Amino acid sequence: MWLLAATLALTVPVAPAAPTEPLRHVIVVGLNHSPNPALKPLRYADDDAVQYAQLFSHFADRVTLLAVLDDDTQRASPDAAKLARPPTKKALADALKQSYAVLEEASRAGRPTELLFVYVGHGQVNALGQASVTLLDAALTRNDVFEQIVAASPADHTHLLVDACHAFALVAGRGEGKDDDGDAAFASFLNGHDLDRYPNVGFLTAATDSQQTHEWSRIKSGVFSHLVRSALSGAGDVNHDGVLEYSEVAAFVDNASVDLGGKGQRLRTFAWPPQRDRRQPIVDLHKAKDVRFAVLGDAVSGRLFVERESGERWAEFNKPRGKKWTLALPREQVFLRNDQNELVLAASEQTLRVDEMPNAAYAIDSRGSADVALQAALFSRPFDDGYYRAFVQAKPELHAVTEGKPFLLDESTVRPRAFSAELSAAYTIGGSGLVIGAVEHGGRLGLRVPIIEGFGLAGTVDVGSTAVGAVSVVRGSVLAGAFYRFTLHRRVGLGFQLDLGWGAMSILGTPPSTDPTVGIGRAGLWLDVLLAGGLVAVLGFNGEGQVVTVDGREAVRGGVGGSFGLAWRWF
Repeated sequence: MWLLAATLALTVPVAPAAPTEPLRHVIVVGLNHSPNPALKPLRYADDDAVQYAQLFSHFADRVTLLAVLDDDTQRASPDAAKLARPPTKKALADALKQSYAVLEEASRAGRPTELLFVYVGHGQVNALGQASVTLLDAALTRNDVFEQIVAASPADHTHLLVDACHAFALVAGRGEGKDDDGDAAFASFLNGHDLDRYPNVGFLTAATDSQQTHEWSRIKSGVFSHLVRSALSGAGDVNHDGVLEYSEVAAFVDNASVDLGGKGQRLRTFAWPPQRDRRQPIVDLHKAKDVRFAVLGDAVSGRLFVERESGERWAEFNKPRGKKWTLALPREQVFLRNDQNELVLAASEQTLRVDEMPNAAYAIDSRGSADVALQAALFSRPFDDGYYRAFVQAKPELHAVTEGKPFLLDESTVRPRAFSAELSAAYTIGGSGLVIGAVEHGGRLGLRVPIIEGFGLAGTVDVGSTAVGAVSVVRGSVLAGAFYRFTLHRRVGLGFQLDLGWGAMSILGTPPSTDPTVGIGRAGLWLDVLLAGGLVAVLGFNGEGQVVTVDGREAVRGGVGGSFGLAWRWF
């Protein structure tokens, strides 16, 4: 969360930009609460606000967060909780005033400017047909939106992104189509509306057939906001030029939710780009800061998602085979996953190339029926050029993207290793194979390399000693074997390992005696817990047999033992 703390402050110090680089300010408002008792409180509007702030902090000079975070969100994002202001009417007015002053100064200096306003929360339409969204102490009406943001913004381009029920009515006004006929409402909107007077303003939102805001507990997010952030991370870049335009984001959201066919589930996306430039981007990946990029190769396909260590989904998509995609990701460790397997992308600043998904299984938590339904319907179809072209062709207000220079799709990027190697060091204690009833202490170095589906190969080096009176017995051994590891949880695993090897055992008496050909067989269980980064705590139990020469004769001795140590995983 250090990145959020560095970027969510009201003024973020940055190096002076070139005059042609736009100065961008972002204001994010999120509120679960509604004063209307008929509206059930939302659960994840605050989470969405934090995640929008985190995303846009990579593309903005200033991000202002107006939100009240619930207990879960404060625990997950303590830095955001410290920086967020309550979303009151005065706080919003102050944030707009401060941004407008800076944007006006930049405009006078000849620098392009942009304002992005994001709202996540409750929306409603009263008996008179007047639309509004909720602030902590007041309603933000349609008139307020136009007077305080649409008309007042001095920015060269102003973008409004709203995730709330009845959000379309904030722009369309009363009488332009009925709630249960979104297509008719938008057709009426195109025939004449207030935005005609503001060609520098763009608007992006979605509604459902039931005019309800979908939230999904699996991702702790509103569905529409999750889809928009996924698109803006690069998954919606249909022409792969690194620039995310309104038409691309709208088509991505529509494609991802097209099979939400149940009553009241279908998402309707409304995208209105600034009319002075209908191809004005919402996000330009070329200008991202403090991110790293991952290029997904031709063979990586199907429904995939990127998850952070905190459990938040950064992006989700259905990638067609035979296409390369570029994603902007946090520089922290993240997990690229499908429904069965995962690839761990270690913390890095380098651009990575992912040519294929490994066969490294991970645990999948059980979910309720609502989660199952959303899991089955969302992202059920690949997002490709064919779907995009058909979508835009039916939307006269959108202009299709053209072919551009591919962004980071060359072969020069770094390929992450598709397997993990784990090196461990442990303290061991157990029964001595030579001296019955004695306890052997020692150390163990181990290496495990997964191959497929949890199976892998292992190598172990042991040293140990025990004492019989004043006489010490020492042993060294080298073993090789195989293991299978079950994933119990994202950070917890249980494994079983079989090893065979040989060693040397010496009695340091007078005179000393050594057996250099001790055959060893070992079976063991271990439990591992990922602590932080690649650091792992490992607790093991094992039983082993040794073929030892005793008084000139071969004898089979056995013992049980345990170990505790730390390991480090490389990916």
